[in-house]
Amino acid sequence: MYVTHVSRVPESSIVQGETPGGRRATVRWVISEEQGAPNFEMRLFHLDEGMNTEWHQHPWEHEVFVVAGRGFARSESGDMLLEPGSVVFVPPGEMHQFRAAADHAIEFICVVPRGTRACSIAAPDRPR
Repeated sequence: MYVTHVSRVPESSIVQGETPGGRRATVRWVISEEQGAPNFEMRLFHLDEGMNTEWHQHPWEHEVFVVAGRGFARSESGDMLLEPGSVVFVPPGEMHQFRAAADHAIEFICVVPRGTRACSIAAPDRPR
């Protein structure tokens, strides 16, 4: 059994270069293949106000649980509000994006199949 506290897990920036106002977008791989997880990996994302992931798709599913803050999940059907306790399932191949609200950061847990280490954040000046 593996037990730790999230504060002991290194936080990695997922933004290349500078952002307006020093806004952050980070990920912590809280459970991964490094701890012996055979099937899934758990990540904790933090997106500062207005930050968003790329509009993207991939061949694997993922499950998301919002821990804190406020934001939106975007799909081809539109934007859906995310608040603490919101749950999202993104099926394989579906276009999607996660975005913090303009006035709130957001933190969410994202579970993906082991070995899918892709994390991308849109350039801060790129339109959504």
